[in-house]
This record gives sequence, structure tokens and C-alpha cells, in this order.
Amino acid sequence: MIKPDWDALVVGGGVAGATTALLLAKQAAKVCVIDQRVPQFEDKASNRVVAISLGSERILQHIGIWPALPADRLAPYDQMVVDAKGQRLAFRADEHGLPHLGTLIEIPLLEKALWEAMAHHPNIEIKAPVQWHDFEDTPSGIRLRLLDEAGDVQTTLSASVLIGADGARSRIRQQAGIDHTWWDYNQQALIGPVRTEKPNDGLAWQRFTELGPLALLPLPDGRSSIVWSIPSAQADRLSGASDEALTDTLIEAINEAIENEGEPSPLGKVLSIEAPQWMPLKRQRASLLAQQSVALVGDAAHAVHPLAGQGLNLGLADAAALAQCLEGQLDSSQAKIHQALSRYGRWRLSQSTLASGGIHWINELQRLPMGLGRWGLGVSFLAANTLWPIRQTLIEHASGIDKDSPLIARLS
Repeated sequence: MIKPDWDALVVGGGVAGATTALLLAKQAAKVCVIDQRVPQFEDKASNRVVAISLGSERILQHIGIWPALPADRLAPYDQMVVDAKGQRLAFRADEHGLPHLGTLIEIPLLEKALWEAMAHHPNIEIKAPVQWHDFEDTPSGIRLRLLDEAGDVQTTLSASVLIGADGARSRIRQQAGIDHTWWDYNQQALIGPVRTEKPNDGLAWQRFTELGPLALLPLPDGRSSIVWSIPSAQADRLSGASDEALTDTLIEAINEAIENEGEPSPLGKVLSIEAPQWMPLKRQRASLLAQQSVALVGDAAHAVHPLAGQGLNLGLADAAALAQCLEGQLDSSQAKIHQALSRYGRWRLSQSTLASGGIHWINELQRLPMGLGRWGLGVSFLAANTLWPIRQTLIEHASGIDKDSPLIARLS
């Protein structure tokens, strides 16, 4: 049997795809990354930020990305406070023997570090910008056909594994015939940097308001990044304000939501918001994460509500889990590779379903009428404050270092 050109083809060079490629390349696998774009990175700071869990940080440490990131543009947080109906659930990293709980980072900064690492890795070749036509899953592996600029089939690449990291509308998932389900929350998330009365020096704070969950996450300069999920009707009303009135309208609405819940905000009132944006919220999940020689990672596998900030972290955990399952297997028979991918699929489908289902349940619960859902969350917080094993389980899961996380995420 003829050996394929590559051990793995990764379609999609976003955070999940690039991390997968680098993890496999670290295991001496030959990897080809295919993307329809070549990203252009600017040196200026970006408002597109994400909370990286401690487990995800360890994954990025493992492939040498974390040390390459400029420390003055990272915002680690060592405290987490969640308020609901007069009850407060608070965590401190040092109480659980952790250096911090997570870090806020600009997404373009992370993508740039990943692409630079891929470009310099001897085991990785990047083909971009390029379009692909179709693929065939054969007994000897994958055959993926690329298109030239005229739209004709240019060449065929062969590999033992094809990894779909091409986003929520994944063509890899579609052509593999993997079904997926989706849920429109009829909500939009307000995002953007805000300045508060008290500078944010390392606090991740979230409150379940009457309209929906509101979170403030620390930025390096003392501001916070806001994520406020509210019904689309209210979002349309707020975003429909004139440019002059928009900021004042949003600040008034945010502060009203903060003050209506009784417990004061640790950061005080919001004083300003810069470049506010709205993002429609949807949930989607693939029915399978692996099929024969194909595996899905990141948003191609699952997209979740931003309630717990777990979307990108789930994708990084996918990458680490896939690499863990494939370690030492890519030189084996295609049948054994299929078995390794099947293990990955069962593992991550179970974990991502648990995570996304829990986030979905909390989001739906807090939307119950007359504050019943927020009251129920408050009762849950009271129990978590009293029972240490519950607190420990919650913080390990939120930090991505629980017993079902990939091994490299659990190793300090």
C-alpha cells in the first residue's frame, strides 16, 4: 500500500486548526494546513478578546506559543465572582492552589503567534490561499482535491487523517455526511471594552440580570471587556439609537441592570463603552466528531453560547484530545487510525455535550419569568458556597483542568 503524502491534512487555520497542527507536528507527524485565506495581522491592539482557561494556557505552553505572547497585552485573572438574585459565588485561584484562573487575550494576537509557529515548523506546510473541491475517504486514507485559480481541479493531496477545523459552517462536516443540530437563542451579545468606576485588576465578574447574563472580564489597562447577552428585541431597540445617543443609552441600560440586583458590583458603575458591537447567539453541535478518517475540532464540531466563555477553550481541548488519541498511531494501519479517531469522537462528544448542555441549561433557566430562574441559580450558589467539593469541581471544570480534560491541560 502506498504511503500517503501527509500524516494529517488540517482544513482551517484558525486557533483550533493551528493548535491541532502544531500538536501533531510536535509528535513528528507531517501536517499540511489548508486555508482559503492568508490572515493579515496588525500590530495595534484589538477589541476582539477571549478568556483563555488555565488548561488552554497549558496546551499553548506545550507547543511553545504562550512564552511568545507579549506579557503586557495579557490580562490574567485570579478572582471570579458570579452574582444571582442576591447570592454571590466567589473563587480565588490561591484558595485552590492555582496561579490564576484564566487570562484574557486578543484573538488576533493569538492567531498571529500560531501562524508564525506553523510557518517556521519543519513538519508543517501551509497551502493558502487555496480552495478545495471535494475529498474521498478510501481504505488507504483521505484524498483531497484542490482547485486552481480557474476553479479546475489542480492537484490531489493524500493523508491518513483529515481534520475539519473550518468553522461552524464546516464544508468538511457537510461532505462527510455528519448531521448537526442548531438552536437560535433569539439573543444578541453586546461586546466591547468598558471603563468602570474602579479599575479591573484581575477580576472576572458575572451577574445574571433581568435581561440576561452580563460579564466583565479584565483587560491589561484596567478596563473590562463586556459580554451582555440579551433578547434580540431589546438589542434591536438599544442598537437602533443614533450614534450620538448609542453610548449613553447602553451605559444607562448596563448600569440599570447592575443596580437592579441588589448586590453592588465590585467594579462600580460603567463610565464608558468603546466601539460597541452586537453578535447574534446560536448553538450548534455535530452528531459525530469523528467518522472513518475524518475528525472535527472547534466550531466545526460545536458552537456554544458565550455565557461561560468556553467556545475557544472547547476547541483547544479538542485539539489536545485529538493529538493525545493519535499519538503513536499515525504510522499504524488505517483501521487502527480509525479506532483512535473513534476514541477521540466518543471522548469529546461526551465532554462537549456536557459543557454545551450545561451552558444551555443555565441560559434557559435564568430566562424563566418572575426571576424564578435567577432565584434557582442563587440557591445553587448558596450550596456551592457551603460545600467545598462542589466548589473544587466547579473551579476545575471552569479552568479546563478536570479529570476528563486532555493530559497536557492537567499537567502544571
